[in-house]
Amino acid sequence: MSSTSSTSGLSTTGLNILSGFNAGASGLGINVSSLVSGLVSASSGPLNNLKTQLTTNQSQISAYGSIQSSLASLYSATQNLYGTGSAITAQNVSSTASSVATATSDGTAVTGSHTIAVTQLAATQSLTSAGFSTTDFTFNGSLSITVGSGSATNVTIASGSSLADVVKDINNANTGVTASIVNDGTQNHLVLTSANSGTANAFTVTGTDTTGSNLASLNWNASSTAANTNTSGTITANGSPNSSYLSYTTPLNAALTIDGIATTEPSNTVSGALQGVTLSLVSTGTSTLSVSLNTSSIDSAISSFVTAYNSTHSTLRGLTAYDTSTKTAGVLNGDVIPNSLQNQLSAMLSTTFSQMSTGLGSAYQGTGSFTSLADLGVSLNSDGTLSLNTATLNSAMASNPTGALAGFSDFGQTLNNFLDAQLNTTSGTIATATTTLKSQAKLITDQETAMQAHLDALQAQYTAQFTALETVLSQMSSTSSYLNAQFAAMSR
Repeated sequence: MSSTSSTSGLSTTGLNILSGFNAGASGLGINVSSLVSGLVSASSGPLNNLKTQLTTNQSQISAYGSIQSSLASLYSATQNLYGTGSAITAQNVSSTASSVATATSDGTAVTGSHTIAVTQLAATQSLTSAGFSTTDFTFNGSLSITVGSGSATNVTIASGSSLADVVKDINNANTGVTASIVNDGTQNHLVLTSANSGTANAFTVTGTDTTGSNLASLNWNASSTAANTNTSGTITANGSPNSSYLSYTTPLNAALTIDGIATTEPSNTVSGALQGVTLSLVSTGTSTLSVSLNTSSIDSAISSFVTAYNSTHSTLRGLTAYDTSTKTAGVLNGDVIPNSLQNQLSAMLSTTFSQMSTGLGSAYQGTGSFTSLADLGVSLNSDGTLSLNTATLNSAMASNPTGALAGFSDFGQTLNNFLDAQLNTTSGTIATATTTLKSQAKLITDQETAMQAHLDALQAQYTAQFTALETVLSQMSSTSSYLNAQFAAMSR
């Protein structure tokens, strides 16, 4: 009875070990490989536990990587909720006469209409020289070019230089004046043009010849040169052929009025004259500009934020959830960090704009009845997700754009600061948790390596011992067979 109980009580591992012994035809033998494998397997429990711990650890590191990616996407979507140039501040600017002026906005312009009257466009200074023969003229000396009130730039012209060489030398010197050649069919003309428009960019040219007088013929100083037209149509300086130019375009400032206020600008691209608006002047005339909110861009920015938030919520919830029906838990179930992130994000969505402003160290700049995101169409649902009511959003933007934008700005900055802290690559919550898990992984791996080395040594020890035992048993079996044969012979 006791023998039966003992046999039935053997563990599976024990039976596997015993199976290493077998009664062969020649007597008792040992299956060394099977026996050693069973003994090593019986000692592998701690190693298997370490492998399970490492698998769980790697899953947790991967889970934090998913959180990092999700929060980064939310951070990106948050950037469009505040700040100059963000999608939520986008504006449309239309012109009743785009042939006169067009415009763009950086999002800070005051919505409404503005009348633009252009009476003069800005122009660059341009000089076209008298003709030079393609074969007879060479240059040697220097040109001194001065733009506006700046310092003169000296351009060295090597001996024997052609007009094309002069053009190349001027352009390589970055003088603020560009040079080119125009051919009229028989002669080449040097054309000099200021790089920028406006009277402040008027330029003078002083040529000094080492030999000849060709560079001196390019002298030009509008303030001291009286431009006269001779009988051949050539503009000369006080009638002197040494400063002859076929044509001269005077540098001009743009002249315009904005809502009746006159201003002059050095360029046809006008920034700063009208808050938040950059004008592009095309021709003289009058145009009415209308600045309005870009509701499509605003709707898209808020919708993208809601989608990104819900994705983050889904990620955090999936990693921390426990399914009672299947009795399975998310890889970060019970982890305080993702649960804390969920709670803080949810609380932020319910915070009033005034509280956010206080946290940012300022006062809420909005006016009206907007107190939280819900008043702007962004509501927190019972399951923790967000929903967007575009009708409420558009109504709020239409009735009080300043207050609505101020609310989104405060929320955006508050959430941005929070996410920035979480995503910091050295001190952030995610980085810290990941670093801790990786340190744990190294410890587990080191323990696993040591344990495996121990089992390898144990396997070698068992193999040697049982191989020796098998040899002894084999010898005993041979001796037994010999003695049996002798006894059998003696009994005859």
